[in-house]
Amino acid sequence: MVDPDYINIMVTGHQHALIGPVQEGLGEPWAVELARDAGAKGFKIVGCTCVGQDIQSRGGEVFAGHAGNNFTSEALLATGGIDLVISEFNCTLPGIEEVCRQYMVAQICLDDVAKKQNAGCLPFDPAGGESIARRVAG
Repeated sequence: MVDPDYINIMVTGHQHALIGPVQEGLGEPWAVELARDAGAKGFKIVGCTCVGQDIQSRGGEVFAGHAGNNFTSEALLATGGIDLVISEFNCTLPGIEEVCRQYMVAQICLDDVAKKQNAGCLPFDPAGGESIARRVAG
């Protein structure tokens, strides 16, 4: 599921509407090229929590699989294979910031409700899916 040849992004949350546009964008040729320029084969999204189950039912080119629920988030980060955490509306464990800090994993929150300490905030815009994906990839 976590593949060291890819840029692995763990997603947490509850709303596919927020993660879906990012997922679609990261499968586009521009994103693959950007990942290759960084030495990776592309991007992989690893679902954690409810949104992971949702993505699993929808599939998608960059979806690597569903890693479990809220209680597996920290263990997944501890593998050292996650490069970024994207959180949206909810279902992101309080305190995940310390685990991300220890393993040097960046965080981006798509909604201020899920905003975590030391995380960037990239507010979701329904009309700007590709723009959000480009900012995540960059």
